[in-house]
Amino acid sequence: MQNSGPIFIVGCPRSGTTLTRSIINAHPNIACGAETHFLKDLSKIVDQHWERIERYDFTKDYWNEKIADFFDTFKSEYAQKQGKKRWAEKTPSYAFKLDFIHTLYPDLQIVHVIRNGYDVTLSHLDRWGYKKAVNSTKVWAESIKHVRDFGQSLPNDQYFEIRYEDLVKEPEENCKLLFEYLTEPWDPIVLEKGCYTSNLTESRRKESGETSALYQSRVGLGKKKLDPLLGMLLNFRSGGLLKQLGY
Repeated sequence: MQNSGPIFIVGCPRSGTTLTRSIINAHPNIACGAETHFLKDLSKIVDQHWERIERYDFTKDYWNEKIADFFDTFKSEYAQKQGKKRWAEKTPSYAFKLDFIHTLYPDLQIVHVIRNGYDVTLSHLDRWGYKKAVNSTKVWAESIKHVRDFGQSLPNDQYFEIRYEDLVKEPEENCKLLFEYLTEPWDPIVLEKGCYTSNLTESRRKESGETSALYQSRVGLGKKKLDPLLGMLLNFRSGGLLKQLGY
């Protein structure tokens, strides 16, 4: 039975959610646009501002239905513009709002992207600097634990984990598993347009000496090149989860 519910791609930033978004968006049936972020703000209606808006004498269910309809309307219209039937959303920080999002869309499907914590911290350092890298040593484990804990409360057909390392090393095998979970027919176009054309710019390919279709040269690089202080901090804050995940 095909699932037509909305898809939410989550994970710690710099974990491969953008690559996953590109792959899912390349499927003929699914549109996944840019990150929205504002569901976090809309959740405040029934959270921080409830004492004010309850004076209008509408229930929380009423407000949640309105929020769900608003978000679904513009996402569905965007999908229709792309000639597609179904929408997906990629905002990594929604990892911490899944309880609210599930209230809005009980039939949702979650795609949780997990990447080596060392590589995530190194990527934060390269992209945003030392302060963000320090913060990532904490957020990495918090994000994974939060999503996993929530995923355990869902049926198997609503929660799926994918490792970034597996995706770039064996893209076809893992993409097939992803779309089987999403109950969408397999189409190799997701590899051509989703994986191979978006994962690495030509300039970075030449710079790194990368020859594979997907960018593999940075897999496992964090443990070798990460600042020793950042590595110690990551181990202090997230060492248990690193070991549990085999990193």
